[in-house]
Amino acid sequence: MTLADRALRRLDGVARLRWLILTGCLVVLGVPAALWPGSGDWGFFRTGASGLLGEPVPGTSGGIHLYASMPNVQIGPPALLAAAPFRLLPQPWDVGAARLVMLLAALLVLALVDRAGRAMLVPDVVRRRGILLGGLGLAPSWVVLAVDFAHLDDVLVLVLAASAVLLLATRRPMWAAVALGVAAATKPWAVVLLPLLLVPGLRAGARPLVFAGGVASAWWAPFLADPQTLPQLWSFRLDVGAGSGLTLLGLDVGEATPGWVRPAQVLGGTALGAWAALRGRWTGVILVGLACRVALDPNPLFYYGAGLVLGALVWDVARSARGIPWTTGCAAAALSVAPLLGPPLGVAALRTLTCLGLVLVVVLSLARRPPAATDRSAGPAVSPASRGLQARPS
Repeated sequence: MTLADRALRRLDGVARLRWLILTGCLVVLGVPAALWPGSGDWGFFRTGASGLLGEPVPGTSGGIHLYASMPNVQIGPPALLAAAPFRLLPQPWDVGAARLVMLLAALLVLALVDRAGRAMLVPDVVRRRGILLGGLGLAPSWVVLAVDFAHLDDVLVLVLAASAVLLLATRRPMWAAVALGVAAATKPWAVVLLPLLLVPGLRAGARPLVFAGGVASAWWAPFLADPQTLPQLWSFRLDVGAGSGLTLLGLDVGEATPGWVRPAQVLGGTALGAWAALRGRWTGVILVGLACRVALDPNPLFYYGAGLVLGALVWDVARSARGIPWTTGCAAAALSVAPLLGPPLGVAALRTLTCLGLVLVVVLSLARRPPAATDRSAGPAVSPASRGLQARPS
């Protein structure tokens, strides 16, 4: 037995305790972050949820006029509705409870990816390795997202994205369309996830895409009834931050983000995702879509890495022959090192090169056919990657 084989055997023993290990890792990382003074960006959720329910900040309007009077609340209606129950708790218990729920949502996301891998006939031993190692890679950026920044909307989108992967793996495209429609209503950048519905072999045609668009539109229709909503939201601009990939394109730090950036993120990510799905690499849609978003985002925030690492994990679990999530590990390591480089231009370069590398991983990979329906507990020799999904027997 080689040294690598012995290492894998020991890893398999540890991987049986993966959920206990991952829970402990999240707690160890999350508790110190929660003790840090401040409540992240939870104030926007407090204000937005109150306004949505008819209790706006004095001088502003609530209800369907919320976004027209407060365009800085860049949070979709589903996330504000999800934040509403936390209003029942006094401050700061509301943000504390929200942080706990969002932190534990990482385990839900990993469980969804695990079940999706099982549906794609990934051997048990391979899935255990991937979920343990990939989950450890996801934990740091997830803690930043859920605890430091307290971004319920991003957490909700990633949970819905993982749910959509499972629903597609189990050949339920219309339910996946519901999940992705709610995600797109929660955060506009989640539109880049819609190409997941183009996975070959579902016999559903364009219906899931149309249905997802209808779900997203239904959430926003009441607010768009105010003619000022769309102009106000469109005119809201973030400034370009130090370390943003946009600085490599000649934009200055502190400059208002040009109007072409958001469309470029959405169109670029959607085009890459559609190409990946139609070429049989549908498990890479999340990865390429979010890589395009992060590369062109005006803010080089560390919590953006949670989506990238999750996308890489979906890719690795579906395709790795031995269960070692190399793509996930490289993405997590590069995004963790980037803030430590010092010079903002170096940060921007590493983040952009990481995103480009992740896109190339998907683009240059070989599309594989579905594995044979063998015993899931068999060894890692079975290729878990799939070109498409077989249609449900009629």
